[in-house]
Amino acid sequence: MAKGGKKKKNQPSNDVDLVVLENAPFNKRAIVELLDAVKSLKDGDRDVIDIFYTLPTKRELPEYYETITNPMDMATLYKKARKSAYVTYADVYNDLILMVENAKTFNRPDSQIYKDAVTLAEFIVEKFTIVCEAMSSSSSSSVATPKSAKPSRSRKKPKRFDDDDDD
Repeated sequence: MAKGGKKKKNQPSNDVDLVVLENAPFNKRAIVELLDAVKSLKDGDRDVIDIFYTLPTKRELPEYYETITNPMDMATLYKKARKSAYVTYADVYNDLILMVENAKTFNRPDSQIYKDAVTLAEFIVEKFTIVCEAMSSSSSSSVATPKSAKPSRSRKKPKRFDDDDDD
């Protein structure tokens, strides 16, 4: 977004066409590859996604759950992808943006988590913009993830998500 531009609170400025994402042929493998790309984002040697991977429990941080009405983390995104809970690319995009906007809502703008949320949001918009462009220009019935959206080969295995931790 250009300096001085306006955006709604908790709405990233972007070129992501949700209509394209809603109507594009859905590819579960491409979704996992996009999630892997997000998970692989680094700031120097530091994994940006670490704090976003698993939400704190209600016991660890009850005020988070008082402030955030619809929590989201990467583990849940992967779980939903594995269980085929996503129907469109827009569903995945909206959950990713929800995750980063929750972090921005709960944390102070000068905190590292907030700054990482901004970095993640920009990265997510960039990757989904590439996907939209590929889908808009494609006339085939199945669209693979653009090569630039694929993560590097050195990936960590995702941590297991435990539903019982959110007491």
